[in-house]
Amino acid sequence: MKRIITLSLLLFVTFAVHAQVPLYTDSLQQVTITPYIPQDATRPTPAIIVFPGGSYSWLAKRDEGHKVAEWFEQHGVAAFVVTYRVVTPAKYFTGWRIVSGERLYPKMLNDAKAAIKYVRGNANIYNVNSEQIGTIGFSAGGHLSLLVAEQCSNDEIYHPNFTAAIYPVVTMSDRKHSHQRTRRAALGIWKQWDKTMRDSLSLEKHVPSSMPPTFLLCCKDDRTVDYENTLMMDSALNATNITHTTIIYDQGNHGFGGNTEKFTPETSQWQETFLNWMMEISEIK
Repeated sequence: MKRIITLSLLLFVTFAVHAQVPLYTDSLQQVTITPYIPQDATRPTPAIIVFPGGSYSWLAKRDEGHKVAEWFEQHGVAAFVVTYRVVTPAKYFTGWRIVSGERLYPKMLNDAKAAIKYVRGNANIYNVNSEQIGTIGFSAGGHLSLLVAEQCSNDEIYHPNFTAAIYPVVTMSDRKHSHQRTRRAALGIWKQWDKTMRDSLSLEKHVPSSMPPTFLLCCKDDRTVDYENTLMMDSALNATNITHTTIIYDQGNHGFGGNTEKFTPETSQWQETFLNWMMEISEIK
């Protein structure tokens, strides 16, 4: 009977790839995860949990979510796109946050943890190696990818085995380099001025000695998130002797994700470069 159930689940997964799986619903927002599973894998594959960016106010799900996951699926890696909670454009543009004082933290962190728990708990169903589950995020999603890696590095269930951040938001303390829209969404209109709160979400200040291997990438000409954010994180990782790779391109700007139409000659290499790094640190042959 157990074998029949397992086979049924595998068949379900095969025919339901790319279908959203609901994790839970809160405050009218549904948190979901969308699997992209290689169908010809002969052994359990690594898994990448993908957090799209969007200033914690919306989600760039196409370029920084599904296109990224499609590429990994085509290259033999399972990918899972997470629709995590954000402030939402309606609340952002109407100014509702000013009245409510609403802040996103720690909602987005809880959603990231739920996604990791889901993938690890269903590793057998998705043909995933439970010890090769990593996170990757873009912009604000990069902040989330690093945040869950920092805060859950010692947790048996929620820890990522590696983490990556592409043109990430890192600091919320440094006024010159902080991405203000992301900070306002994460901390709320009023709490963004609270030094303790700002420092608590400034990733360069909280790198643990147990931080998993980390991959950072950005572009010097980024006009949205100052590339100094990546340099700050790189310095913090160096200071804590964390295994990591930092790549800084001259040209590529921001928001290209997996959209080949937005690539420059430099950024067109990023996915292959990351995949090679992931295979090396995971000792995958």
